[in-house]
Amino acid sequence: MNLTLIITLSFFAISVILALLAQKKVFRTLNTVFTAVSLVLALASVALYLDGQHVQTQLAGEKLFVLEQDGVLLSGFVHAQDTPAFVKDLTPWRETFGKTAFETIRDGRLAFIATPDTFASIESIVSGNYSFPTAKVLAIITADDPIMMYKNEIRVFAKIPAEQQIKLPEMTADELRGLLFATLISAYFEKKTTINPLINALNTGELDVQPTFIMLWLIKHTPPSWLPYLITEGT
Repeated sequence: MNLTLIITLSFFAISVILALLAQKKVFRTLNTVFTAVSLVLALASVALYLDGQHVQTQLAGEKLFVLEQDGVLLSGFVHAQDTPAFVKDLTPWRETFGKTAFETIRDGRLAFIATPDTFASIESIVSGNYSFPTAKVLAIITADDPIMMYKNEIRVFAKIPAEQQIKLPEMTADELRGLLFATLISAYFEKKTTINPLINALNTGELDVQPTFIMLWLIKHTPPSWLPYLITEGT
């Protein structure tokens, strides 16, 4: 039994007890208070349970990951069925980002927000057959021409002569940014040793999430040792 269900049942049990006390008028002067509190707790228990079920469904489904710095969206991708999907042009996302939880691009999905500081513990990543320091990857993502910078870094890493052309799979600048960002996210989660790296990232504040439901607020503020009981392992 997870912590969500325990809290829900506790709220409901207390509400039932208070309702019985009010009905029997054990404390006549507090009859109205007992009735009101029992009703509020009963409603809260139902809301908490439904919210927990909704959040677990969304965590198991399609998710949106975005990289931002100082309120500016740098990159993003959609994660569905363990496979990232990249967006050819993120201009509409950038125009909507930061406005009413960017509802248009979220399209009902949870949006997980990373910053460059999220990857402070990641020294390097492997993209294709090449290894790049994380700082260099972030510099490529923020570059005006990430494809050209990416090619230059490959040339330096592999010691490719200047006259030799470097061919990449056909992609836009934003698709490359999404690919590199997804690789950073993958490396970040792989380094986590917790049962649920995503939940742990929310709890530590290394990732943020929009919108914030009751359950997500609890995840952020729950002691780490309680997290396995708050959200089931399969989430």
